[in-house]
Amino acid sequence: MAVTDADIDDIVRMLIEGLRGAGGLNSELQLFVADLLDSNGSHPLQLKMSRRKHGRPKGDPTDHLAAAAHVRRLLAGGTTRQRAVHEASERFRISERTVETAMRNFKKMTADQAAHDAAHPKAPSEK
Repeated sequence: MAVTDADIDDIVRMLIEGLRGAGGLNSELQLFVADLLDSNGSHPLQLKMSRRKHGRPKGDPTDHLAAAAHVRRLLAGGTTRQRAVHEASERFRISERTVETAMRNFKKMTADQAAHDAAHPKAPSEK
């Protein structure tokens, strides 16, 4: 019988409840947890320990837009486009191609926002 993701979710939930519960783990759950942690255990599932990752993952789309904004600032300061893209690529740890794509997306977003603003002007009190 194959172990499904739903089975794994149920097992994890039961383990968490058992570990955090006031009564602690009963002997059956203790043996089960030991078997999961033992690399030579007989259970088809095995827990492998790893460190949690903190922060946003590399290449987060937020970084892409920040890279595009960075390029625009460098260009406004007189830096060549090639140099600006390269600097953004290094600073945000993304490829130059991704920086170029982000710049196109950034340009499209600002154009869309400008079109929206032109079509829906704000009253003087809303500015």
